[in-house]
Amino acid sequence: MSYSNTVKIQYNRMFSFYADNNPQIIIREGNIFDIAKEYHNPVIHNFAHNTIPGGQYSVFSSKGKFIEIKEYGTSHEDKLIKYYRDKIFLPKIYYPIVEKDNIALLYSTCGDLPAVISSPLITSIEQIKSNIHKIILMQIELIMYTCCLNNNTLIISLSEFINYGINLKELAYLWRISLKQVEYKPIDIVFVMNKKEINNYDKIYDLFMDLNY
Repeated sequence: MSYSNTVKIQYNRMFSFYADNNPQIIIREGNIFDIAKEYHNPVIHNFAHNTIPGGQYSVFSSKGKFIEIKEYGTSHEDKLIKYYRDKIFLPKIYYPIVEKDNIALLYSTCGDLPAVISSPLITSIEQIKSNIHKIILMQIELIMYTCCLNNNTLIISLSEFINYGINLKELAYLWRISLKQVEYKPIDIVFVMNKKEINNYDKIYDLFMDLNY
């Protein structure tokens, strides 16, 4: 029987375990929710609002039960909540997700839908002024650790990063560093790209495909 549940995973509480995943990097174009269904044990990445469950247009009960979402929300998180609705469980007790300098994320099993990793990227002006690359590397490490712990295929939209103003060339470089240095990895990593949203699509495509080598 499938069920929904959410746990909080913190960077400073990661523990060691045996892992030997060597993920293939896959590039896809299309609807991220449809694409996720094609892979083994998928988890969809979500840049989450750090203090409001589901983002500013969503309403959840204090215990995490979905109540409603306003239809005019257009962020990736808004689209995800519209798609999952009462299948995702986001308890208020887990917010803010990131507190002070402790990187963290939420891992949600969602019934018969793909699991969801909710991780805020930038939570304060102080973080923006600090080394943003270091923060992204820590987030990538925690995301891959969580995927490895749960034996997931990671499904991640590059449009999310564009919306945060992150340069995709720099992002590909950071993923390369992480894949070389981090012990814990997903089964595979599927980057979802949209030609209409990405400048120099072919070049960006090649940069991410080169992560296989």
